[in-house]
Amino acid sequence: MYIETEDTGHCHRKGMVQVRLSFYLENGDYRKAEYPDGTPVHSHFVYIGPEGTDAETEAAVEALEVSLLNTFAEKWNSDTFTAPYLLNTSVSFQQNPTQQRINDCQAKADYLKTKKLKKVKSK
Repeated sequence: MYIETEDTGHCHRKGMVQVRLSFYLENGDYRKAEYPDGTPVHSHFVYIGPEGTDAETEAAVEALEVSLLNTFAEKWNSDTFTAPYLLNTSVSFQQNPTQQRINDCQAKADYLKTKKLKKVKSK
């Protein structure tokens, strides 16, 4: 199993940068026969603030990928699979973000669209 960022889901959302992660199965993975064409078995959105350098943002996304993937792979291979509850975190969306924050979020999302972050594989 592996995870990749999907740039179609990167955008500004209520004062945060939305990042879309998709989970894919590899040959030999549990239930691979149900997804023979390579479609993702799950997509998950994570949210990060626009603060920090581009390198810090990439590192934050990659850390989330590793955490999510390990949890997902463990649950996928068991009877306790509940995809919406992969991470027990809350996001502090802003109801009325400033235009500057919106611009910063969109700029960070646009930057991530240009990067093909490394594919992260499960343990």
